[in-house]
Amino acid sequence: MSGDHVPFEIPQPGIFLVNYKDDADLDPEKQGFLISQVKAVGASRRVGILFNISPQVWKVDMKIPKFWLGVTGDRSINLCAMAIVSASTPVQAAASFFNIANTMRKIPVAVQSFGESEPAMTWLRSQIGP
Repeated sequence: MSGDHVPFEIPQPGIFLVNYKDDADLDPEKQGFLISQVKAVGASRRVGILFNISPQVWKVDMKIPKFWLGVTGDRSINLCAMAIVSASTPVQAAASFFNIANTMRKIPVAVQSFGESEPAMTWLRSQIGP
């Protein structure tokens, strides 16, 4: 993938694994291809995203959750869960607030933060179903 897009993998149908290596990877301008692919897959099934965030990313600019609130609010995407993996307390707090914001807006997207990828993937699988 080019430098204009955030890198991601699809380890199994319906699950997108996104590796954010630095703050620049979180830029909303780099999410377009990911969102288009999530929307395409979501046309036929429930979709979840696992964000694996590098320790180099220790905080989240407010434009990031604002952008993702727009994405989760688009019901045509069929995004049902987001797992955020980070060792950073501020990043985990941002994920919690993001979950609360979705809940208050009655957006049916589950959001959970984790310290490690394996439990995040297990949880994500349970959220999207077979």
